[in-house]
Parts: sequence; structure tokens; C-alpha cells
Amino acid sequence: MAAPFPHPPDDARRARRVRIAALAALLLAVALACAWCALHDRPDEDMESNIVVGALFGEEDSEKDRRALDEGMIGFSVNTRMAFETPSSEGAVMFENPAGNAKYTRLRLVRDDTGEEVYATGLLQPGTYVEKDALDAMVPTGEYDCTALVEAYRTDDKSYIGTVAAGVKVKVGG
Repeated sequence: MAAPFPHPPDDARRARRVRIAALAALLLAVALACAWCALHDRPDEDMESNIVVGALFGEEDSEKDRRALDEGMIGFSVNTRMAFETPSSEGAVMFENPAGNAKYTRLRLVRDDTGEEVYATGLLQPGTYVEKDALDAMVPTGEYDCTALVEAYRTDDKSYIGTVAAGVKVKVGG
């Protein structure tokens, strides 16, 4: 009859359990850190990344910006005569979501003759603006009547509030 395997001493078993528990705790901490980074460090794809913080024309202290607009009003500024050397070159968009707006805004430019969307921003936070940007569509050389659609969204859940429209001219080329 063979002798049974000897059991390691209690101290060795205890040390082994401590090492296994420490390794499990370390793996759990790494997994939690990775999950947190994945949820919090990811940029929000709805938000515009090409922004400048502040007022478009340096009107930080104006009465217009101190007064908060209610949900039924959408404040904005936009260049009504945009010019681009080529569709891929930057032009002066000058689209502002004033600080008093208390809502996200997004700009979409749509050609009046074809209904084609030629430019769109992501959501802009109140108190930010897009100074320059390139068009999103390859538009032939010419001047186009467009409609600037300014959409408003609630800041807490990004739910849609409404849209206002303004006429703009978009010139491409010399």
C-alpha cells in the first residue's frame, strides 16, 4: 500500500491562499479600471470637436449672454455669406451657441436647389462656437442659396427640442 501524499504545512497553504486572493484582487482592480476608462474616457460622438470656448465676437459680458433663453427660444449666430476656396478647404462658418442658450445646438446647411446637406456640426455646448470648417460634401464651384437649420437639444438627455431656419449663401471657388 502506497503512502498518502503529505499535506503541505498550514503556513504554506495559508501563503498560497493569500497569493491567490491577492492575484484575484489585482485582476478585479484591473478589470474595473478598464471598464471605467471605457465608459468615461470615450469622447461623445454626438458632440462637435472643432469648437472654441467663449463668445464669437467677444461679447462675454453683454446683456444678451447674461439672460438665459427659455426652452422655446433658440439663440445662435451664423455667418450668412460663407466662402470656401474648395469644398475641402476651411471657410468662415462662424456658428455660435451663446452661453445663455442653456441647450445644445447643431448646425446643418442644406442646398435649397437640391436638398443636399453640404455641412453639419456635432452638438455645441452653450458658450462655444465653430469658427472655421470645411464642407462635408463635394460641391462644384459656384454660389448656392442654402438653409441653415439650427437644431436644439436638451443638455440633460440630448432629446430634440426644435429647429429654426435661416437663409445663407455658400460660395465655393473664386
